[in-house]
Amino acid sequence: MNKTTKPEKSEPFSIPGWPIGEVGTEAVHQFLDRGQTVAKMLVDWNAEFAQLMGHRINQLSESIGQMAQCRSLPQLLEAEGQWFKRACDDYSKDASKLMEVTGKLYACFGSSVEQLQPNPSGVIPSPAVTR
Repeated sequence: MNKTTKPEKSEPFSIPGWPIGEVGTEAVHQFLDRGQTVAKMLVDWNAEFAQLMGHRINQLSESIGQMAQCRSLPQLLEAEGQWFKRACDDYSKDASKLMEVTGKLYACFGSSVEQLQPNPSGVIPSPAVTR
């Protein structure tokens, strides 16, 4: 029977023109970690946006019901004014949440390229992403 042996040391995998061989495995791991961070941030942003839209749809439905019960133009204008004020308040409050999540996402994108560049000492800085 032939016995299969494991080589003592394997040669590093490198494809000409690909920067992976130049920056090393630590940079690849940082890049993959960054991808997970970005994916989580996108999920958070989508959840925040979906919550805002769901809330606004419920508020709109409620306001339409109130407007349908109005018996005069002044009552209708009052109900419309209340709807408009609530919508503006909700959008301004929730827009700040979305801007915060978007700012973190842009910061993550902006710092990812610089951090994967090798510096003269050969040390690759760790990502500065707040989680």
